Amino acid sequence: MQIDRRPSIFNFLLVALLLAVLGGGERAAAQCAAADCAAADTNDDGVVNGEDLALVLALWGTNNAAADINHDGVVEGADLTLVLGSWGPCVLTSTKSKIMFIRHAEKPHCYLKGLDVGSSDTKCTNCEGCFPGSIQYYGVYTTGVAGGGENCQAGDPSHPPTCYDDESLVPQGWERAGGIAQLFSSLAGTVNYQDLAKPNFIYASNYRCKPDTTHPTPSQRPYQTVLALSQKLVLSNDMSNDNFITYFDDQEYLCVVNEAIERACEHSVNILISWQHELILTSPTTQANSAPGTTTPCECPNADPASSPCIGMAQHLLNKCLPPGTSVPPEWNFPQRPWPDNRYDMVLVFDLENGLITKFSQVPQMLLASDLPDLFCNTINPPCLR
Repeated sequence: MQIDRRPSIFNFLLVALLLAVLGGGERAAAQCAAADCAAADTNDDGVVNGEDLALVLALWGTNNAAADINHDGVVEGADLTLVLGSWGPCVLTSTKSKIMFIRHAEKPHCYLKGLDVGSSDTKCTNCEGCFPGSIQYYGVYTTGVAGGGENCQAGDPSHPPTCYDDESLVPQGWERAGGIAQLFSSLAGTVNYQDLAKPNFIYASNYRCKPDTTHPTPSQRPYQTVLALSQKLVLSNDMSNDNFITYFDDQEYLCVVNEAIERACEHSVNILISWQHELILTSPTTQANSAPGTTTPCECPNADPASSPCIGMAQHLLNKCLPPGTSVPPEWNFPQRPWPDNRYDMVLVFDLENGLITKFSQVPQMLLASDLPDLFCNTINPPCLR
């Protein structure tokens, strides 16, 4: 004899009775983080209530995975028991995290006494076209190769070829990279750096050779800036090699922020992102092109903030994780201008609790003699000059 497992009128009467007695439950507040809910929360709304119960009864006797709570291949009494046993708001696991941004260290350019004084577009030979008295510095690859390399030769994918000189750090940049290794591994959390924390995850843009693309020599600088730090943290067992993430291309920067948010929501972690400065902060005009709460594409067609329709990484994080109905508090001094071309010495820090931003701070690195204590502008118009 075959048993009819389809829902009967009794099922729906049971639903009505339970809803009347137990109520619909209170919907959890919308957050950037996904609540750590029981499996019985079939619609992931943060609460187990009549909607979940109704789904189980409506799919009774089927193998529909949406209501098969215990994944045994059939929706039946065991699933109903799990729903009733988990009734009410889901438990939200409290998380406290930091997401920190730094610009890559110094690039090939003209420098005077350690200060950046030339145009970022200037490529000088023997200092022609540079500020009087300045010196042209060339990039130095990790193997010590310096100057002028323009072509990327295909090689072993696990060992990038030494063709990236123009995309590498200059000597001052390597000095900063060494300082950053000390800053985030040992000094974070000390008196002068209380808002920093030792990272559990590090992101840098993809540095690998792409000979079959229109841009075969991606910038090495974001990767090189945090390479020593990652090695230091791995050696001290504070981070695994897998947590140094370099598979996102530079234009996938919003994907990086999305993944960082997921990590910060699920666990209490500290994340450091080393990226191109023009993609971290953009102007208010560019910000206006993406309203808070909207879904922004992960990849933007143009990295130029003047013409790109996309917002910067920091603004994207604000849009995703500011508490609902709030705006950026004035006391946070959030920068209202793009990242200054001549500043390599700042850390932008977001504190998150349960996936929502609770604090923003700027932390001057103060690693090299040329570093400045001045914070980035929190106004759009002069007299703010930085």
